[in-house]
Amino acid sequence: MSDQTGEPLTPQEIDAFLKRYAAGDPVGEIAADFDVSVTTIVRYANARKVRRPSGAARRSRSKTLTDEQMEELRAAYPDPNRKPAEIARALGIPVETLARIASNEGLRRPK
Repeated sequence: MSDQTGEPLTPQEIDAFLKRYAAGDPVGEIAADFDVSVTTIVRYANARKVRRPSGAARRSRSKTLTDEQMEELRAAYPDPNRKPAEIARALGIPVETLARIASNEGLRRPK
């Protein structure tokens, strides 16, 4: 179901994520749920002239991680072999949320 894995998106998938986009759902969350990039979401929205409600960019859904998920995050985030998108997907959160939580926890990625 992803353009990131080379599989084409179905018209139903595109319609579903554009419906969420138009409703003001966080773009990073939509992208994570459909395993596509934020750029893909915005590209389709622009092509179909789908607009977001005013203030949608500031709207977000905060998700609290369980203690077990936080433990997994603390172990996985510093690992140079694990990509942030992979970690976020495993935790069921958008990459943007992962970055915010990691920053708040003082976790750093190796350079």
